[in-house]
Order: sequence, then structure tokens, then C-alpha cells
Amino acid sequence: MKTEIYNNILIRRIFILTIVSLFGLIDVSYGQDPIFSQFYNNPIYYNPAYTGSNPGMRARLNYRNQWNKLPTDYNNYTLAIDAAEPNLPGAGGLGLVFQSDFDGFGNIKTTSASLVTSVKVEFSESFLAMYGLGASFVQKTSDWNGMVFSDQLDPRYGIVHSTAFQQPDFYKIYYPDFGTGLLFRFCESSEYFKKIIATFSFGAQHVFRPDISFTGTNKIKLPVKMVITGDLLLDNDSEASGPRGNVQNKASSFKLNPGFLYERQGDMSNFSIGLNAYKSFIYSGLWIRSQSFTFTNIHDLIVMVGANIPFTENSTIKVRYSYDYVLSGLRRSVGTTHEISLLYELSNFSIFGQKKSSTRVKPGTQHSCSNCPLF
Repeated sequence: MKTEIYNNILIRRIFILTIVSLFGLIDVSYGQDPIFSQFYNNPIYYNPAYTGSNPGMRARLNYRNQWNKLPTDYNNYTLAIDAAEPNLPGAGGLGLVFQSDFDGFGNIKTTSASLVTSVKVEFSESFLAMYGLGASFVQKTSDWNGMVFSDQLDPRYGIVHSTAFQQPDFYKIYYPDFGTGLLFRFCESSEYFKKIIATFSFGAQHVFRPDISFTGTNKIKLPVKMVITGDLLLDNDSEASGPRGNVQNKASSFKLNPGFLYERQGDMSNFSIGLNAYKSFIYSGLWIRSQSFTFTNIHDLIVMVGANIPFTENSTIKVRYSYDYVLSGLRRSVGTTHEISLLYELSNFSIFGQKKSSTRVKPGTQHSCSNCPLF
């Protein structure tokens, strides 16, 4: 009896392993990039036009642990650093993005380093546009011995056969990759909000479709990924992101930030929409994700909480955690997803140094869109 129960559990785990491994192989074949629930905390990963879109310097660290019930890890790490350059006409900013991703059930690892830059055109104090470019160097490695294929499985004894799948010619490949994007931002004020910031962006990754095949015969072109984002920041106190001397104002202020993301790569797409809020140093958010624009087939419910911690007079640390709850029956097999982001923001920073004549904008005056605060 115990042997039968053990075999059932083993077969169930092998079945899950096989299904997810096949999804991993599909991802490699069709090239679906990792997704983030907190995409708003990882903007230059999606679109290089966000580089330097806010004043100062930011360092963002994102960690995503997907499907925690699986026997092995399915993790993604991203470190993005960018800085604005207000002292050069037309300059947007400069940044670096480092990424490490384990896909194909942990048997395929992708590591990349990217240099991103942007230029900025200010049409007025209330409206600007930015154009960004990103160049990446990518390394992809495979662990063939860790993969499980359907022809290896026996319905009673599990993995007992050898596979007929042909081993790859290479276990490690390198290739360059490029991305580009546009961003438009409009800033205004009203009777109820001291700052209203509307941002819309369009980005494209893998524009030259690099070959990601591990074999020397069959080429697999990485599909172009299209990303469209939009958000509206309603801030009732634009000094809320200022120095520690404004702590009382920060505690009494609040912000609302509705937004959306649509990304499409090959035949796969994701659409996320939701609302973030800020009050008394606390962040919260509620989002839904689907594979279409309809609300009749929602796949994930995402809850976010976090804290804003003033570190020094000109720097802030922001910590946010999100929990993805799978709404389909797949939840019983794969579990849930956890994501953590850590943001260090230094407001008074310039790549080539601050101008002596630069002064802080007084509260209540019209800000330039270049000085728009972060959520």
C-alpha cells in the first residue's frame, strides 16, 4: 500500500516536472521573456526610454520566485541602475541592467548585462518625450542531464528509459541583443492634486531577433517583444518625496497610481491592470493579470504591500512585496508566486555633477516634467 502511494506521488511529481519542463522548452523555442508582477518597479527592464526619466539616481533590485510548490526553483533576479543627467541639453540618462533567469525548470539559465541610454525632448514645462536604446550581451547555458522527456517515463516506475531526443551541439551560447522605446509624459496640477503625472510608453525588445538555438543546424530566432505601458500618478503633496525635514508632510500625504501593462511576444501575451496607493509611508496595490484584454478569463490576482523609508536628507529606501494568487486549477500543482523589490533613490545626483546655480523648486510652484517624483 505504501509503495503504491509512493508511486502515485512520484508519478504526480514527474508529471508536473514534465509539463513544466515542456513549457520551459516552449519558452526557449518561442522565446518568452520573464514577466514581473511589479513591472512598475522595473521599468528600464521593459523599456530603455525610462532611463533617467526621473531626477537623481536609482538602484532597483527585483527578485521573483515563481510557482513555489515545484520541486526546483524558478527564479529571476534583476539589478537596474540609472541616473538622469539634467546638465546636458537633450540628455535623458544612462543606466545598467543585469539579469539572471532560471527557466526550463531550472535547466536553462540566461544571464545578461545591458547598457541603456536615453535622450529627452522637452516641448514645454508640462510635456516631454524620451527615446531610449539598449544594448545587451547575453549568455545562455543548458543542463541537458537535468531535463526529463516524455519518452523516459514509465507509468509505474517513473524515469527508467533513455531519451531519443538529440543532445544539443552547444551547452553554452553567447549573443548580442538590442531594444528601443519611446516615452511620453504630461504633468499638470489641479485643485485637488498638487501633481498629476500621466505617462505612456511603447518599447520593443530583441529588435534584430538573435539566434538562441543550442544546435548548429536549426536556427531559433528570438521573437520581438512589444511592451505598452501607461499610468497616472495623482499626488496631493509633490513635496512628499523630499528630505526628512518634510516628514510630517509625507505622513499626511497620499498618492494614487492606476496603470496597465500589455506585452506580446510571439503567440503569447499578458495584460495587467490595477491600482497602487501610498499613505503614511505605506504602499499597497491590487492588480489582475490575464492573457487578453477581457476580464472573463483572469489568471492571477496580485496583492502588493511595501514601505517608504527616508534614509538620509536626499535618499530613500523603498521595499515592496507582491503575492501572485493563481485563480485557475493549476494553483494546486504549482502554488503561488512571490516577488520582492528594493529601490534605493538618491534625489540630488548628476553624472557630471550638479550645477551651482541649480535650486530646489519651491512648494506650490509649477514643476518641470523633468522633476516629476517617483511613486
